[in-house]
Amino acid sequence: MSEFDSWPHTTLVDGNLRLVVLLPDPLQGYYRGPRFDWAGTVALAEWGKHSFFGSWRLPPHRPRANDDTAGTAGEFGMGPASDSPPPIGYADAPVGGTFLKIGVGQVVKIDEPAYHFEALYRISRPAAWDIRQDEGKISFVQEEGPVRGYALRYAKTIEMERSSASFIVRHTLENTGAHPFAQTHYCHNFLRIDDAPVGPGTSIELPFDARLSKTDDGVLVARGRRIELTREPRADEDFFALVTGYGKTAEHNAMTVRGRDAAVRISGSDPLYRLQVFGTGRTICPEPFVAIDLAPGKSHSWTIRYNFTEGGA
Repeated sequence: MSEFDSWPHTTLVDGNLRLVVLLPDPLQGYYRGPRFDWAGTVALAEWGKHSFFGSWRLPPHRPRANDDTAGTAGEFGMGPASDSPPPIGYADAPVGGTFLKIGVGQVVKIDEPAYHFEALYRISRPAAWDIRQDEGKISFVQEEGPVRGYALRYAKTIEMERSSASFIVRHTLENTGAHPFAQTHYCHNFLRIDDAPVGPGTSIELPFDARLSKTDDGVLVARGRRIELTREPRADEDFFALVTGYGKTAEHNAMTVRGRDAAVRISGSDPLYRLQVFGTGRTICPEPFVAIDLAPGKSHSWTIRYNFTEGGA
């Protein structure tokens, strides 16, 4: 039994690895907010005696809040707060008009100076998903638009890698409209390892010497290729850091998050556009961004791989 059993979900199982995957549902879904991708969030991974991910906010759960989700929550078009483009069509949408938020659907623009990921935008038309499941694999496809000439096809597949403690998330974004667009994508990675609080027993290992900025909370410190926590934050206390020091190769898009007794390695196929770390006393979230720039008729594919191992910080 898990906290997600009463919400629309499915499970993928291979050997000792079990994934709880949330299903998009505009009426009953665990997450119905305007920010994160509704398709295929791995809310919980159980491997042997260990568990990973889970909800990060304290109860009660609020499905329509913009960030009350779990696990491998992805987001496109976070906007200027992360030096990223806004969602597709936002810039030329009139107030009250719609723009395309990938993974969410058609969203209504409000009167504001610029797009902000924390705003609770109204969803005028949730994405319609084609969902197909096979043994050890589930796929989601969204086709959206045209809206003022913007249109897209987004496909996402979660696939277990047989006979190993790992799974891979495959993404493909295609520009099916008349206008070019640029986006960033990242996974928030709401990680809880064995339901333990984060603190000095938690670390992030990187393949480069890290530098931290935009942080003044004193929780995170970089020591060479390792980011550590100096203390245990309160459950409702946020901490944040922007991470630099990486190069322009895909080899730097990799990190190992260690808890007290287990770890998960997260690796991406594309070079990093941006890397930041968010957390609370309940979660540690490395957020690797990649950049996508598509002319009409073009597509781009990328992957994120998760591998679970023993061994703590």
